[in-house]
Amino acid sequence: MIFHKIFFPIVLFFSLNTVASEQTQNDQILAQLKSHDSKIKEIVGTDKTDFTPEQKNKIAQLFDAFFNFDLMAQEVLDSHWKELSSAQHHEFITSFSSLIKESSLRDLSLYQSQIRYKKVKVTSENRADADVNAVKGDKRVKVKYKLSLTPPLNWKVFDFLLDGVSTVESYRTSFNKIIREKGFPQLISKINKKIEKLKKSKKEK
Repeated sequence: MIFHKIFFPIVLFFSLNTVASEQTQNDQILAQLKSHDSKIKEIVGTDKTDFTPEQKNKIAQLFDAFFNFDLMAQEVLDSHWKELSSAQHHEFITSFSSLIKESSLRDLSLYQSQIRYKKVKVTSENRADADVNAVKGDKRVKVKYKLSLTPPLNWKVFDFLLDGVSTVESYRTSFNKIIREKGFPQLISKINKKIEKLKKSKKEK
């Protein structure tokens, strides 16, 4: 009986500490998401379509701080990642991150939307999910951010789902098919060509 009297308060203490810790992490993640949204909004506004090279560079820098491109690249290449050298890892991360940034810069409407934060949940020691709604006029997009904890205490996005469609899974399907059929060098070539096409299309607008 004495054991139960001592044991229950100990269990309750650690349970409350765990809940408090998760809540602190949830608050931290939410604060970082809101901070990123605010910084992007300062540049893109709600309906701007033309941006200076300096503004585009600043947005790209914000993306670098927001996304965990290293982990995203590993998730995209899946089992092929282990087959590649360190130099190839670096080459892929560089090209893939440029592709993500150029694709995002081509259409900034998501970042011009009103962001409504729905739920943040820590799913493991260094993983979390955040659900938000991006609303612009009569259009609503459900966004799920999948985040990883990076040193020292910075949560970064390594995948994002738009209306249930995973960015990582979409790229994984197409990229792994190219690697299997044509090899890694051809994948890099295709990515770089796509980047140049995106840059050219922006200049022509």
